[in-house]
Amino acid sequence: MFGVLTDAAFYRAILDGRTDVFLDLLDRLAESLTENGVDFVASDAMEGFNPAHDICRVLVDAARVMVNRKIDKTFASYAFNLTGWEQDRPPTHDAACVHLPLDDESFRQKMAVARNYLPLSADVGHAINELGEDYFRIECLRKVGLASSRPASAKPYYEIVGEQRVGSGAYARPIRYEEHVKPLMQAIGAHAGAVSEGTRLGSPNI
Repeated sequence: MFGVLTDAAFYRAILDGRTDVFLDLLDRLAESLTENGVDFVASDAMEGFNPAHDICRVLVDAARVMVNRKIDKTFASYAFNLTGWEQDRPPTHDAACVHLPLDDESFRQKMAVARNYLPLSADVGHAINELGEDYFRIECLRKVGLASSRPASAKPYYEIVGEQRVGSGAYARPIRYEEHVKPLMQAIGAHAGAVSEGTRLGSPNI
């Protein structure tokens, strides 16, 4: 299950409408969760920041439906925020959170790894500047249900950035929610047998 797609390949599959790629991932994920007797799962929150994050959230929700139906077992699902500060929406802690405080050595290792990961060094620096280093001493997981997001009410952040990069010549075309992401999410939900009244998989939480 690990390292199956590069970022570029993931984005290309979205743009090309490669439903088969994501349904294969879904089947493999559900099989892995079943074989390993998983009790709970944690994945990206639905933030409307990166289409890959949002699709991963839907894959996890759909796999959870498949496993629950197959083995008649309900296991918990949690979400972790990745990019709230990027959109001037710092994550908040409340009674819905499960907090896992890190000891000094674990915290030191975490921050060292984050700072030394060069592809995201700018993002890491920005997050620390915005929230302070101590914010990241607490690992926060938020329990979610199947309808773990609400319908899109504005243009996702990734569309805005994509349009800017098309304008600068970096991208040929942007990934759009309605055209590219929503149909994939609907196909994932349908494949899992999860699309029913009151159950919504695949609407960015923006």
